[in-house]
Amino acid sequence: FTVPTPPKSLEITNVTKESMTLCWARPESDGGNEISGYVIERREKNSIRWIRINKKPVYDLRIKSSGLREGCEYEYRVYAENAAGLSLPSDPSPLIKAEDPVFLPSPPSRPKIVDHTKSHITIGWTKPLFDGGGPIIGYTVEYKLTSETDWSTAIQSLRGTEYTVIGLTSGAEYVFRVRSVNKIGASDPSDASEPQVAKEREE
Repeated sequence: FTVPTPPKSLEITNVTKESMTLCWARPESDGGNEISGYVIERREKNSIRWIRINKKPVYDLRIKSSGLREGCEYEYRVYAENAAGLSLPSDPSPLIKAEDPVFLPSPPSRPKIVDHTKSHITIGWTKPLFDGGGPIIGYTVEYKLTSETDWSTAIQSLRGTEYTVIGLTSGAEYVFRVRSVNKIGASDPSDASEPQVAKEREE
């Protein structure tokens, strides 16, 4: 057997002034021998030296890199290891500055109608493409009758990506939209859902 191919799809998330989280995907090939762990290195923008950040092998496909200096830019690369040794390094990540997030997130996807009865409607959506540089801490769900102009808030700081709005008027038609929230605030609203009448599902 041989060494593995390099890990793929290295991404940086949850950036703050002192830490960031790295995620990556398994190599295409383990070289014919089980991967025993991953080695992660980081480099400061103006340094020539790559520094290993994990003392012990990492078995997960993620690690938190902490102890960063605020305002400094860092790049990362990851190696896979098996009994034959270390792979070549992954492609390095882009240079990311250690700073607390300063942007609002982008809106989530347009919500889809998941289920409905004559008194409630369930919607689902997917997370935003851009979290603003900090974790999404929740979602705000808004709804209105299609005949009205003003939106009502059904819930704020919802953790999941599905929600059932209850207490609706049977036979009335509603639309829904969702906002992403990080610690800076709430995004613009998503596109509105397809209109849905509050009625029992037909089998």
